[in-house]
Amino acid sequence: MQFETVLLDRKGATTIISLNRPDVLNALNRPLIRETRAAFEAADGDPETRVIVLKGEGRAFCTGDDLTEDFSDVTTTQGRLQTIERLQELLQRMEG
Repeated sequence: MQFETVLLDRKGATTIISLNRPDVLNALNRPLIRETRAAFEAADGDPETRVIVLKGEGRAFCTGDDLTEDFSDVTTTQGRLQTIERLQELLQRMEG
């Protein structure tokens, strides 16, 4: 997978996942959540990776949810729940 909002780098047994939206202080939006989860899955599937480091590019790690993100395409309760579940899946992946 090619990432647009995440940088993935491996140094020895360490995989570094960098949130890469420094212009908005790495605020979470749907693409960043999706790509961060995919990066964790890639690192988890790499038998050489022993440590995963999560960091933010620029002057902030992550300021939280991107309040400017347009959710006009999410018009149903099911769609809203799926958006929340994707974030929960990322957090569970990180915890695991």
